[in-house]
This record gives sequence, structure tokens and C-alpha cells, in this order.
Amino acid sequence: MQPYGGFEGNAQTLRLLTQTIFNNGREGMNPTRALLDAVLKYKTLHKDAAGAKNHYIYDEDAGWLEFTLAGCSFPSELAPGSARNRFKSIECQIMDWADDTAYSVNDLADGIQAGFITASRLEQWASQQPLSAVEMAQIEFLCSAITKSRVEAYLNRQIGDCIRATGLEPTENFLSSLSQRHSWSLKVEPEMKAVCRLNKRIALELVFKTPQLQQLDFKADFILTRLFEVLRNRYIEGEQSTLHLMPETYEQEVSKAPDAAARARLVCDWVASMTDAFAFRTYRRLFDANFGSITDLV
Repeated sequence: MQPYGGFEGNAQTLRLLTQTIFNNGREGMNPTRALLDAVLKYKTLHKDAAGAKNHYIYDEDAGWLEFTLAGCSFPSELAPGSARNRFKSIECQIMDWADDTAYSVNDLADGIQAGFITASRLEQWASQQPLSAVEMAQIEFLCSAITKSRVEAYLNRQIGDCIRATGLEPTENFLSSLSQRHSWSLKVEPEMKAVCRLNKRIALELVFKTPQLQQLDFKADFILTRLFEVLRNRYIEGEQSTLHLMPETYEQEVSKAPDAAARARLVCDWVASMTDAFAFRTYRRLFDANFGSITDLV
């Protein structure tokens, strides 16, 4: 999607809220400024993201960004990219920390349950890392949870620790005089941030970088790339064909789209809406000669 405006999860959430959530005439939910301010994790447009693979919103949603900012312009110190993306409402900051908490804890729990993370593997990994006292205490905490078969209880307790480690501080910026949403900053105790970062590192290196998970990532990327290539050739680049590969409602919208970028975004909407099982089934219908029949209607 890079040639057509990119694909980004947060940007797709904004598109869903404002344009597609009801999937009836492509109408969104007409969200308030406060709601959008809470979910806009990134505020850099794709055209200003210097080719970044993520951390932007779609160019066609610039109007929603302007609405969220009440028509104010970013000051020069908030340049596109990481500086601008760090500027968030207090609700968005809370959401961001909640995400960090949930993923760092739940990914560990899943990795332990699946057998990727054991006490011995964790100890071996830790022995090869330059860890602080806070990080070493977290390693001991996790090893104790595993050896005592109390992983769920221990990690649930850590979620509570992440909540209790937060507080609010007043702040001033170019929007603070307009809204209380931008008059406060979320402060998280440095020790808890360090624990969260360590949890993510453990999950990344002991789970997500394993051959098993890398193979699944490769398969998913391969399937989605092949699907998009077929749909691009049929619907985006104007190939003349009578093949009906997408639902009729999407095909009708694609036929009315003004240019390739708009057609690509509609195709992307359909692919993004697929569940894993549906994407795999669609892929097999298209490419597996031994799969699918007239009775395979789902």
C-alpha cells in the first residue's frame, strides 16, 4: 500500500471510526473531537512520514486531524515524525500506557503458557544481558511465578502495579488553554517503565524471534501479499476483467472511485476486515487447485 498512501493500524482505526464502522454507505459514527483526540496515537500524515512503514495517519484524513486540533497548527518544535507523534491528549496517553501494560504482560503470559518461556530459559537469557537491579528483580519475579505455577496471579498483580505507578502532572502547550485534555501529562514511575520495557524484550527475543513465530509471520505476509497483488491487478490498476473477486458492495464502490489511490484504499479496507481464517480460506480458493468447490460458499 505504500504507493497508494500506506497502511497503518492506528490510521485504519481512524478511518473505521469516521467512514466505515457501520458499513452502510461507507458511513462512520460522526465522532466527537474528544473521542478522536483519545484515539489519535499518531498525528503525522503519510506524506510527511518520510517513507516510514508505520506511525502515521492517511493523507486523506487530514481534515479529521485539523478538526481534532480545533483548527490550530502545530508549532515548529512539533515537527512531523516522533516529536509530533509524542503529542497526545491525556486520554490518549492513558490508552497508550494501557496498551503497553496489556501487551507486555499478556505476551509474557502467552509465551509462558505456550512453553516458549521457561524459568531455565529466562535465567539463561538474563545471564547474557546487562540488567539493572530493577530488571534483575523482575527476572526473579517471573521465575518465581513460573516455578510456583502462579503465572496468572503474579502477572495480574503486575497489571495493578502498572496502574498504581501512574499520576497526573499539569502541563502547558499550544492546546492547553483550549482543553483540559491537553492540560495534563501522564507520569509513570521510571521503575515501572523499565519493567514494562524488559517484559517486551523478553517476549520479543524468547517468543517472537523464534523460528516458529517467524515462520507464521512469513506465511501471513506471503498470503496477504499474494491476495493484494491479485486484487490490485483486478481492481486498482484498471485491468479489464469480468472476474468478481470482492463482494458486490465493494466492487460498486471501487467502480466509482476517482483514482488508483482511492480504489486501493477500498481494496485495503476489505483485506483489513478479514479474519485470519477468512484470509487463509480466500487464499486457498485462489491459489490451491485442490481446495474449494461450488459447495464452499462461506
